[in-house]
Amino acid sequence: VYPTCLEWGNSFHSQYLAGGFASSVSEDSGIGIDLGQTCIWDVYTGVAQEIRPYSGYIFSLNWSPQSSLLACALKPHFKANANKSSRSIIRLLHPRNLWRVCLAFDCPARDINDVVFCPYDDRFVAAGATNGVTYVYDMRNPLRELYRFAHGESLLEKPADYTTGAPP
Repeated sequence: VYPTCLEWGNSFHSQYLAGGFASSVSEDSGIGIDLGQTCIWDVYTGVAQEIRPYSGYIFSLNWSPQSSLLACALKPHFKANANKSSRSIIRLLHPRNLWRVCLAFDCPARDINDVVFCPYDDRFVAAGATNGVTYVYDMRNPLRELYRFAHGESLLEKPADYTTGAPP
């Protein structure tokens, strides 16, 4: 198990530190999946709370600047993924819900660089992916993406051994 991202709480929850972790289970074990976990620490009390259900490889975490919501972008494993065509999932967590998932968005990107909330309206969540596409979601219609913004080829050439960092 190793950390993939850390995020301090916002002004609503400055005592929290959220951490995303990943662990690969080899195919030798017969499973061949990427497991991960999200944990939230209350630094005032020293209490850690694991987020359930467990998830896959955690790409990014971000707190809403306007509320207590925490967004978690991850690569799902088969048990956590209801939609088998999803390659990534963005989960929204809330402390009132005991840090359980209160909403999830399916994302077609293989891996996500960053997930952010709109600074003016936290109903909108954006995820920038390594495929050069930014996906925008609206909490009022979580079943499909609101917008998809893509750009052309990168101006910077990628080295021959370039990898995205996400497990295959």
